[in-house]
Amino acid sequence: MSKKIIDEMIAEILEEQKRLDERSVYIPNKELSKIAKLRKKLKFDKNNQPDTTEKTKAAVKSLRDLDTKQSNKINNDDIAIAKTKGSGAEFDLATWLTTKSDKPTYFKDWANILGTSPSGTYHKDVDKEKLAAVGGTDSDQSELDVGEMPFSQPTMYSKGAESGKFGGAILQSFNTLFGGASTLKERIEILNRASKAAMGIESDIKTQVGEDLHKQLNLAICLDYINAFAKNMDHGAGGYLFEAFVALITSGRVEGKAMGGEDVAMVSTSGEELLNSTKYYSSKESSQAISKFPRNQPVAYVYAYKKDKVDTTTGGIADPDKIVAIDLYVFTVVLDNSGEVTAQGDGFAETKGTEIILNVSNQLPTGTLYLAKSKGESFQDSLESQIKENDTQMKDAYEAMKLYFQETYRANTFAKQYMASQKTADGTSSLQALTSADEQLVTLYNTLRGPDAVTGAGDERKLSKESKLQSLDQLIAETIRDIRKK
Repeated sequence: MSKKIIDEMIAEILEEQKRLDERSVYIPNKELSKIAKLRKKLKFDKNNQPDTTEKTKAAVKSLRDLDTKQSNKINNDDIAIAKTKGSGAEFDLATWLTTKSDKPTYFKDWANILGTSPSGTYHKDVDKEKLAAVGGTDSDQSELDVGEMPFSQPTMYSKGAESGKFGGAILQSFNTLFGGASTLKERIEILNRASKAAMGIESDIKTQVGEDLHKQLNLAICLDYINAFAKNMDHGAGGYLFEAFVALITSGRVEGKAMGGEDVAMVSTSGEELLNSTKYYSSKESSQAISKFPRNQPVAYVYAYKKDKVDTTTGGIADPDKIVAIDLYVFTVVLDNSGEVTAQGDGFAETKGTEIILNVSNQLPTGTLYLAKSKGESFQDSLESQIKENDTQMKDAYEAMKLYFQETYRANTFAKQYMASQKTADGTSSLQALTSADEQLVTLYNTLRGPDAVTGAGDERKLSKESKLQSLDQLIAETIRDIRKK
């Protein structure tokens, strides 16, 4: 190692001299053989005597052991004791460590200086370490760009799912998407068709939901919610949020790990709770402990197989960034009192030792959630590409909706920044974003309901018109009521 490199390493502990009581170097006996390079610095190499290496090691060991309270460590107490001696190997080493640090640069560690292994041999009080500002030196660079986020800014909480409560208006969104579909299989099939339409795979949005702009935008919002947990959360968090999602679409609640084979309690139209378990894997096989599995009770499984390919049933992937589709398999498993297990639906189950093995390898999925049209595309890119192929009205409505969500997010973000920074610019930006959000919302409503749909000001502001489709629905409903009265 060159003199320049050694000197640079020595210089880097200048700040450490001021706070030696906060640092120590762990030097077990097996590391002493690695510090012979210090013999020249400590002047133990006179005439290249063969015992100079041993003298170097002895000096470090002696200094290390001066303070008997800190075994195998050189710390401030060792330095203080050594300096009282006035001379000798310990004094020379202590003086060298504390005086050669004459450059105010960030501290690395004494393990490098002493030549010991940097991994596992150096201990410091991490809680006293000076850290960079949160987000680094430029907080704007650390914020996730709004363009990288799900366009509808969905509210996602897993806690409320335990009691069947979910953030935002997402329940109404999925109820509208499902229409009258009441079974889990039917709802997954609808999600399959809706995601295909949104991605422009063998279908389009109008074919799926018709001409109603409200339903077209609602379909996009529902799929953006799925995109949020599938592609914007790491695979660990994604699994928990998938449980919450299954609870959401089954009118149920998350049971979590409180029970055995069941993660979700689905609720039937009669109010009966049905046991459900979820699997969110990049593999087509998983297991469940027999000891905790309920006996003689059917457990419905929703097995999610994450893929990086659109047009095959293979290509398992865990990395959220690479997921383009999720195959969903729905099947029911029953374990009887004799220990025999049976499965019905789109999955297979068998017992093996103390576990129930679940496998969907030879099955066709009940449905697939498509999150991109092809590998390398994002969900939003695929969605917007499909929307652009439709009429101008859908495109304008989607763009206004997306910008409204983005501007409200920016308004909230700048308002929070202003509370912390007290900068006028942050406060002004929040007001400007809120104004822009208002303009986009008016544009959206006018696109949905016709020109000048928004009227009035202040408390008198309102939507003055209903969409033609809503008016038609209302007329039909009133006609039916009149017929029933006769």
